[in-house]
Amino acid sequence: MICVANAPDKDGPTVEQTRVFEATLRHIIRAMRISRHFWALDLGPATAPEHLENLPQAIFLAAASARVVFANAAAKAFLDAGDGMLLRDGRLATADGSDVLAKLIASCARTSAALGGPGGELTVPRDLRRPPLQVTVTPIRSKARLADVP
Repeated sequence: MICVANAPDKDGPTVEQTRVFEATLRHIIRAMRISRHFWALDLGPATAPEHLENLPQAIFLAAASARVVFANAAAKAFLDAGDGMLLRDGRLATADGSDVLAKLIASCARTSAALGGPGGELTVPRDLRRPPLQVTVTPIRSKARLADVP
């Protein structure tokens, strides 16, 4: 819940409060969308890879350096198709050479809660016959060590 309390003579939100709500709202929406995907899963350390493997969406788990530590079957097939995203020196990257994906992934390693928060969303262009990819980057922390993807 997000709440703002103003002085009795201030009925509406201030410009600064509106800016904070707008910055926060997209992260809340993203978190709710991701939460819906994972809500039914029991993501204990021993079972998480098995649950992620069966999802139809491409799921990558990456270190702050964008080095992929887990990719489910859909993600591996997606990389094999070479359509919009690829591994460059073992790191997840966009085919257009933009560094935005790497920056979003690196932001997930921050421990301070900066305005704007970690992660974000990215539109990755593909060839003209295919719609662009909508990529969501969000932090997921685990104490379990995952093996590198070959």
